[in-house]
Amino acid sequence: MYNIGICDDGKNTCAAIEEMILQYAEKNKFRMDIQVWYAGEELCQYLEQGGHLDILFLDIELIKLTGIEVGDFIRNGMENRGMQIIYISGHSAYAQKLWC
Repeated sequence: MYNIGICDDGKNTCAAIEEMILQYAEKNKFRMDIQVWYAGEELCQYLEQGGHLDILFLDIELIKLTGIEVGDFIRNGMENRGMQIIYISGHSAYAQKLWC
């Protein structure tokens, strides 16, 4: 079973990503548990309390914490190098900031 997370402040975006994942899982007979957060702070709290994700779809533009800050917290604050983070954004200019 894969633990998948989606963190985006847009409810429609979260629903669309979740639907794509569910369709993929059904087609390929994968078992997945999907959780959704609309704020980076909620996601960080979940992880601090021992929550586990294999894959995270993470929006770069969130309300308070940015996705880049959340990603930095995961990689450096929690020293988690195993979680696969897929950054999502409607703005291509953010791609360059992720190469740091």
